[in-house]
Amino acid sequence: MSEDGQTFHPSYRRNFSTIESHLYFEEDLSKDDICDPIQNWISGCKCKDEFAALKGDCKNAPCKILRLIKTNGPNILQGLASAESYEERFRVLMDLLEQILRILCECRGVVGAAINCIKGYSGSLLLRLLHVDFSKFEEIVNHLDWDNMGEIVHSYLDAICGQHKGEDCLNVFKTWQINV
Repeated sequence: MSEDGQTFHPSYRRNFSTIESHLYFEEDLSKDDICDPIQNWISGCKCKDEFAALKGDCKNAPCKILRLIKTNGPNILQGLASAESYEERFRVLMDLLEQILRILCECRGVVGAAINCIKGYSGSLLLRLLHVDFSKFEEIVNHLDWDNMGEIVHSYLDAICGQHKGEDCLNVFKTWQINV
């Protein structure tokens, strides 16, 4: 946090800007274009293609989520720090989760794109910069049942997206989670 506690420290804001530039997917690469892994070192070329193929504004769902965190992050951190109970902390986190889930409810294709992105991740440069052994990453990715994981997430979204008897299911879900 910055000294005033209202924004992120300038170095974090720069990092957010760098990451944001790698998560903005305007369009598919044409057949003649070749994705440059150096220019796409965070998301990787597979990710760029997966999200760029989504319809409308859904292709920028990762960017929207990052902007949400970038914009609301200081308030979220302040809310967590000033909360006087676990319930208050959970409410802060559920407010953020609700906004992220609303993006996913509007853009269901993001789930499949994210899974395919992870399975075909070509941004190993980022992992090397973070000192993560890429072979360990691949081992974990290759041992997960991605089809079932996708079905679980889609089932979860089916249960909480939309309305039932005039009530916003996601808002009801959020309230229920906080009050459990």
